[in-house]
Amino acid sequence: MFGNIGERLKNDFWRYFLILPSHIIEIPNQDPSKPWIIVKSFERQAMAITFAKRVWGAEKGFLCLISEEAAGYVVKVPRLSYSPNNNQFIIIEKFERQIEALKFVQEKYRANQDGYISLISEIV
Repeated sequence: MFGNIGERLKNDFWRYFLILPSHIIEIPNQDPSKPWIIVKSFERQAMAITFAKRVWGAEKGFLCLISEEAAGYVVKVPRLSYSPNNNQFIIIEKFERQIEALKFVQEKYRANQDGYISLISEIV
């Protein structure tokens, strides 16, 4: 009778272990001095990539924080309250030149040389 309990516990452990999230989506805080915000977790990287693409238009989990507008360049971060009914981004700063915007996102948000950040992190 008790032998089955041990087997069930072992199976439940592996079932739980196998469905733990392995990837998270983090977005930068509006205030760059504060930590990034974990938005959602996923069991597989492909699920996280699909979510980031659908919500913020991120390609393969990478999002450019700089966009060109009529008066120059805008640095924007994803909005925490994501829904199709609101603007998906918060404007942080405006710049006349692209190089200024690029330096800003590299210093404040650890963006790469093109102004992109990765929204997806692997849980180790």
